[in-house]
Amino acid sequence: MKKRFLSALCVCLCLMGTTVTAFANNHQDSTLPTKFISYTTWADTANRSKTDDSSVYIKNTSGMDLWVVVRSSSGVNCTYNEHAIVGKGSWLMHNTVYEKGYKSCNLHISTAKTSVSGKLSGAWSPDSAGPYDYANPF
Repeated sequence: MKKRFLSALCVCLCLMGTTVTAFANNHQDSTLPTKFISYTTWADTANRSKTDDSSVYIKNTSGMDLWVVVRSSSGVNCTYNEHAIVGKGSWLMHNTVYEKGYKSCNLHISTAKTSVSGKLSGAWSPDSAGPYDYANPF
């Protein structure tokens, strides 16, 4: 009986010692601002916490291509290749927000063409969890 108790205790202690805490990234979607945009009229999302070095996710339902910049909360452009051209659908954007030590980011968005304007619609998240194509590939 004593041997069985000690064995069970040993197994429990071993399992406790190998427990790893997992932190989920911040990939819950927020709605893009419902705002009229053009090539010279921008819309900015609110700042959101960035919890890892994953790509930013965006879903464009606006019906027009978007020019998107991923910025730190202090306004520093952290977009790989300076910007991303985001077509209709779901996309990822390479960025260096987390790697540069920033803990939150936002999106700065306009249309991608000078002659196009319209109402912005869609969603975004500062961290990603899905396998989508990149709007700004390496």
